[in-house]
Amino acid sequence: MRLAIDGKTVSSPNGSYLLTYGSHSVRATAADYQEYTATISVTESSRSHSIAMQPLRKDEETFTVNGVSFTMKLVGGGTFQMGATKEQGNDAESDEKPVHKVTLSDYYIGETEVTQALWKAVMRTNPSYFEGDNLPVEKLSWNDIQDFLRKLNQKTGKNFRLPTEAEWE
Repeated sequence: MRLAIDGKTVSSPNGSYLLTYGSHSVRATAADYQEYTATISVTESSRSHSIAMQPLRKDEETFTVNGVSFTMKLVGGGTFQMGATKEQGNDAESDEKPVHKVTLSDYYIGETEVTQALWKAVMRTNPSYFEGDNLPVEKLSWNDIQDFLRKLNQKTGKNFRLPTEAEWE
């Protein structure tokens, strides 16, 4: 991590810095983290000020399992109206009403459906009728998918899951 106070790069073996009374500009940078900038005021009653840096949100991230790579894409969060509108009339199911506001945080979703190659790399089987490494895996139950996700998470150390209904929308 690089830390600059009032435009001057500083370093300390224990990460503590003594500052004079007054206002100071702070800038911290580190690989894979968002830049941190702040103005802090040091007064007689000041005790300490902590810097909490946030990891960068990458637009995409690629993972490899047993030689098969897949990419997850960042989807920016936001707010939208979910549910059936009046214009849909009788075409809407009862569980699609009423229209309501949904707010989503940022999340990642697979660039493609899970391919048969990835399924085989994780599960060592291929249940698909239409075979081809780059084709989506098919003929699966919800339980099959949960088993796949559990094994994928074990192999990657991540927490992959199915998208929520709102994320799918």
